[in-house]
Amino acid sequence: MFERLVGWADVYITNQLPRVRRKLRTEPADLFAVSPRLVYAKGHGQGQAGPDAEAGGYDGVSYWARGAVAHLLTSADADEPITQRPAIGDIPAGMFLAGAICAGLVHMLRTGTGVVVDTALLHAAAWTLGPDLAYASLTGDQIPMTGSGPRSPLTYPYRTSDRRFVNLMMLDEARYWAQACRAVGLPELIDTYPDAAARRIDWPALRERFRAAIAGSPAQVWSNGCAPRTASSRSTPRRRRSSPTRTSSRTAI
Repeated sequence: MFERLVGWADVYITNQLPRVRRKLRTEPADLFAVSPRLVYAKGHGQGQAGPDAEAGGYDGVSYWARGAVAHLLTSADADEPITQRPAIGDIPAGMFLAGAICAGLVHMLRTGTGVVVDTALLHAAAWTLGPDLAYASLTGDQIPMTGSGPRSPLTYPYRTSDRRFVNLMMLDEARYWAQACRAVGLPELIDTYPDAAARRIDWPALRERFRAAIAGSPAQVWSNGCAPRTASSRSTPRRRRSSPTRTSSRTAI
């Protein structure tokens, strides 16, 4: 019955440990002997090589801890690593494997031959942190931990008066600086800090100015792209589509 199912199927998916596959004779060579066109998909913990290739893995260990995701998301002054949310590594690793299966099916349809595709939780973590790894490779610095390094007040979460958060993500600071200052009722900062170098020096103080301004209104005000009518903003003409939220959809609640 099992061989009939393998001969009928296009894809075989397994997360069995190598020793189990060898015992059950479900290794790729075994199943290709039954169906040469099969797409054989494996999901595992640490990859196919290395001292732990034969060991199992959970996302809390292979992805979250060993993959350095926990390290990156833990504040530098924390006493212990931050704990993960459920399945936070399983889900992306599963999506990667699904994409690999699709590619394997294309290969099978074009060539008529089967193929082995696989992904590991540890590999998924490395891919997730690819930009951070590239930064470390180019600069020689360690991967920065959450809360360290210079930041812009335009890429930061702020609490609103109704205890929700507005997360600003305007990476092109030069483009959005004036608009953002007007939107939160701080137009005086536009000329006081006209260039990025000055803003980087005083970024903690600027963050506090933005924090105080945004804390004065509920989340609905900011999600609608409307600056509150304050003494500092009342004298400033409001231009159509001047808010960073309405201009670029770069602000999320």
